[in-house]
Amino acid sequence: MFVLVGLPACTTVDLSQVAVQSEAIPAVQEEKNVVERASLTLTSVFRDKGWCSGGPQEKTQTATSVLLNGVKATPASKQKSDLTFKSEEQLAAALAVANEHVVKTTKAAEVFLSMTDEMADVDSELSLLETALLSAREAKTRFDKAAASSQSSVVRQDFQTFQASVISLKAITDQYGDHARTTIANKSMESRS
Repeated sequence: MFVLVGLPACTTVDLSQVAVQSEAIPAVQEEKNVVERASLTLTSVFRDKGWCSGGPQEKTQTATSVLLNGVKATPASKQKSDLTFKSEEQLAAALAVANEHVVKTTKAAEVFLSMTDEMADVDSELSLLETALLSAREAKTRFDKAAASSQSSVVRQDFQTFQASVISLKAITDQYGDHARTTIANKSMESRS
């Protein structure tokens, strides 16, 4: 014969009097590379200055909509407001700042891509470059209207310089797209082998 002496199945232990040392776990923050920083800065500055509207997610949704549904005419009530400047000097200064950001982003992207392994994933950089390009193109459209009404040949030249910089940003963004597609194709070929 067995005698069972039972203990309660649940016990409550008060640990409030016990000192526990816990090491502070540093928050792991993924550092952004130069392309990501430059692209985010361009988009942020352009939005803050009113040269473009919406944030990166809105721009991505708009780009997706255009790709899937084509360009639709925007009602007059929904069209973006034109840029207005008090003087030709303000317009020229704004174009210089905009051009500086586009050139910095383009240069950062060129250098980063030239140093990137051909199998490296550049999807996040590509996404941010596309968003920056959308911002720059919207700004170009808005600046075009302001520069067209300008009497200053300097402003018109500054606008042409900005326009050329946007074209260069598009070219490097296309190169990132090519790199991403090549990487996908190479990985696909490797997995078949």
